[in-house]
Amino acid sequence: MHVDLEDLDPSAVYHLLTQAVVPRPIAWVVTDNGTGDGTGAGATGASSRWNVAPYSFFNAVASEPPTVAFSVGRSPRPEPEGGAVKDTLANLQQRGRHTVALAHHGQLEEVEATAAPLPPGRGELEHAGLDAVDWGWDVPRPSGVRIALGCDLDRVVPVGDGPQRLVLARVRLVWVDDAAVEEDAKGRPRLDPRRLDPLARLGAGVYGRLGAVDRPQRPAHRAP
Repeated sequence: MHVDLEDLDPSAVYHLLTQAVVPRPIAWVVTDNGTGDGTGAGATGASSRWNVAPYSFFNAVASEPPTVAFSVGRSPRPEPEGGAVKDTLANLQQRGRHTVALAHHGQLEEVEATAAPLPPGRGELEHAGLDAVDWGWDVPRPSGVRIALGCDLDRVVPVGDGPQRLVLARVRLVWVDDAAVEEDAKGRPRLDPRRLDPLARLGAGVYGRLGAVDRPQRPAHRAP
């Protein structure tokens, strides 16, 4: 099968591309709606203070400086209630600090719940049955996750002529559930992907999880 994307409308391109590029990790992004009391970390306040939304166009893109990227599209809410800009992007442009969490496979229903277009004043955490957990960063992480990244906004890059915006985020702090951390022969932390059990997006409404985890045998080094 050969498909010329120039012949397809944007929705058909999305449908095909998100099934071809798999699996994709999911950035569960927590941003501040600006309705808190401003007293800093731990002041979770009302559940509506925190916006939580999943984005599957996401990955790590650099280690120096440590940077992740995710793509934000148009808000699914009709104007003027929601406008064209998603709450995540609007919040980031006003308050750049945020948390990127990675949900595990057992949190599929919660991830789907936070993707729902809720009316103003209704928080995704409450809607999904989640709590805001203080973890020493200004923005909390959703309860139950096994890994979270504390990030500052680096920049927002428009992609083409469409509504997509690529968010580049500088990672400042990493939290990992102790049960998923080991130590390698050099004393460095090694994260066990089987215990992290990350939820993966496969496209067309389908999700997945890790199968076999393999470590290839590297050939012995030979001097020239």
